[in-house]
Amino acid sequence: MKTKIVWFVFAISTVISAASLKYLPDTIPIHYDFNGAVDGYASKESMFLFPAAMILTIIIYSVVSRMQTKAVNKDPENKKAVESKNNQKILDTSMNVLAIMLLFLQMAMLYTVLKATANNSPAIMPDESYSFIAAIMGMVFIILGNIMPKAKKNSLFGIKTPWSMANDKTWSMSNRFGGFALLISGVIMIVSALIFDGLVIMYIFVTTILIAAALSIAYSYSAYKKHGKE
Repeated sequence: MKTKIVWFVFAISTVISAASLKYLPDTIPIHYDFNGAVDGYASKESMFLFPAAMILTIIIYSVVSRMQTKAVNKDPENKKAVESKNNQKILDTSMNVLAIMLLFLQMAMLYTVLKATANNSPAIMPDESYSFIAAIMGMVFIILGNIMPKAKKNSLFGIKTPWSMANDKTWSMSNRFGGFALLISGVIMIVSALIFDGLVIMYIFVTTILIAAALSIAYSYSAYKKHGKE
């Protein structure tokens, strides 16, 4: 399991968290409602939740990786264990992408709070924060959408429905479609970040994800109906 990138991102996130304490008010917003207004606050030390989440990610992936290795060593003929082990590169990539996404979300949160503090105004999420977050999420979706079809059947990554998990064929078909849907969602998010402002971007984001998820689930059922008994 390769964690160098995650540890590097963790170090950057920790430095940002520590350096920002001097400039942040004692209480900062941590959640926004559908109108972009703050509806949740926490202490400024909550900035350390981002590097903490990265550490948790490393721990979870490390445990899973060790379990996979032990399973393969114990029974090299165990198809499920071998497939999980073969997904290691994909899991490494997804872990790195998650860590980088958390770093950019931390930067967006920090920018929003600092701008509100400088302007002595209520901490309402500015339009550029919506655009920044949408663009980052769009790139994440494109990356994950590209690697999803390459994943072998597993319990951690991909389109996991009772129908997609029926056999290798339904898994492959479901995740090819799901990866394509996620990639298209990413493109839509990046385009919306360039064209629209503010809450419109958030509505597009939520709608796009819901549609992509619904279509992927429906397609996995269709794949099962055609190939579930093979």
